Amino acid sequence: MTENVATPDGNMGGAREKMMKPLKKDLPQNIYLLVEELRKTFSKTGKSMRAYAKTRHINVSAISRYLDGGRAPSRNFIDNLLSDAGESEERKELIIGLYLAARPDFKKRPIQVRHDRTRGNSEQQLFQKAQQLKADPRSSSSVRILNEEHPQWIASILDLTSPGKCAAAFRHVTKSQMADVLVNMNASHAIEVLRLTDARRAAEALREMSAQQAAQLLEAMPFEQSIDLFSSMDSGRIAEIVQHLSHKKFIAVLEKLPGWTEVLRMMNISHVVGVCRGMTREELSHVVECWPLQITTQIISEIDATTAATVLLPFSEPDQIIQSQQRAAQILTMMDPDKAACIFSAWGSYGKFVFEHMVGPLRRSNTNRGRMAKFLSNLAPSESAHLIAEVKRPDHLWAHHVFAEMESAPASHILWHLLKTPPGSTSGRLAVEIMDQMNEERREAIRNLFKNYRGSAETQ
Repeated sequence: MTENVATPDGNMGGAREKMMKPLKKDLPQNIYLLVEELRKTFSKTGKSMRAYAKTRHINVSAISRYLDGGRAPSRNFIDNLLSDAGESEERKELIIGLYLAARPDFKKRPIQVRHDRTRGNSEQQLFQKAQQLKADPRSSSSVRILNEEHPQWIASILDLTSPGKCAAAFRHVTKSQMADVLVNMNASHAIEVLRLTDARRAAEALREMSAQQAAQLLEAMPFEQSIDLFSSMDSGRIAEIVQHLSHKKFIAVLEKLPGWTEVLRMMNISHVVGVCRGMTREELSHVVECWPLQITTQIISEIDATTAATVLLPFSEPDQIIQSQQRAAQILTMMDPDKAACIFSAWGSYGKFVFEHMVGPLRRSNTNRGRMAKFLSNLAPSESAHLIAEVKRPDHLWAHHVFAEMESAPASHILWHLLKTPPGSTSGRLAVEIMDQMNEERREAIRNLFKNYRGSAETQ
């Protein structure tokens, strides 16, 4: 028998399989555009609907409804189809965009029935079918109801049954319909069904929903149940969902999630920053201590300098103060020098302890000397001079390297303040040593700037 293969125009070839029907003109525009592109993509798989259904273990009638606009395709179906068809990244972005735009229109459409026996389900008929499910959810007639009714009808029927019977019946709902059924069920019933359902099957259902729909269910769940379900998902899907949780739930579940640091890295950083802005000082201090350094630095960079300075102050036990200072130094070193200087200035005398840890890496490597030069340039010259003079250990080779990266104006200001100390002081000697390491042209430029400062001081 000839294999039925999809043709480029979206029709199905072969002697026994009919062509796809033309799309209905009354389809909402977003749905029409999506389905039109899905048909083009499906034709690239080179398979009939029946063959593709076997490959992906889904109902062939579900594929048919996806491709005629009669039912919203699941995100999993879309992703698999794009992959199977070998679509380009540009095509993937186009179709995902159309899919997201069309989903609300699918929800607004009236229920479309496929069988005469589902047409006109009155409340009495729904109640009768619910009683049938209660009596024996495993019977062939019960399974037929769960396989052939529209998801909204199934949800209505299950809502009329007890949670235990409801969960037993839900096991017979097809994989392609699980998500739609749960979304249309009473939330408390849906949560109970998920609790009594095999974790893997429950996670599959949540994967088929939009991230927002899954988050709404997980939001209302007991803490332990939501963690169990998250444990059955991959990091990418978890990241999509947790962005739609409330700040309170997000904070509660995040660090209990499997691979939570990877989840954080995959999330939209602006959302993470938004969550952190609603945290207490204690919660933000925990973020600084425990979250990945790069993400923490981005968060601190986005919040106001006063809050950031407060959060980076030691809040831990006394024996962890040094660790807090080291962490603060790492964060400031990685940040934009302008913002780092604003935070640093808000600390006052505490800053010198953090600065000591910022200098430490410069003794071993010069990779951050340019960033340190900009940082010191953004502080008040007297403050920078004081910090440089107060650094422990007499080896100031790092200072030579930093000043070599600094522009002449800020360098001369800082050196001027170092030289203003009493003759023979450590600060004065350090300034002389730094200038001795400069080439003649740069040294002369700085001396000329000194004349301006001296004239200004005499005028005052």
